[in-house]
Amino acid sequence: MSHAGTVSRRRPPPAAGRVRWTWSSRSEAAEALRDDPREAKLHAVLATTYFHRVPTQATAAQRLGLPFSTYRRHLERAQQRVCELLWRRETTPRVERPH
Repeated sequence: MSHAGTVSRRRPPPAAGRVRWTWSSRSEAAEALRDDPREAKLHAVLATTYFHRVPTQATAAQRLGLPFSTYRRHLERAQQRVCELLWRRETTPRVERPH
């Protein structure tokens, strides 16, 4: 995949900033879910699972008031949506604005 032309157009920063860049990109994609009322529940699952540092997924499901199977389904869908958003961002040509 690293040899695909669309992926190489936008490279991540050097190794020192890569973790921050990756976390920031994922956080921005997760926040984008919150802005869409149809996907707000996906944002809630991601936020509870990854940003609120719950000890287990069972605890996250409980905090959200969801059966564990429903929580897992929402988590899987939320992860798919974040991947889709990141992929779209990576493969969409950026328009350079004149200075």
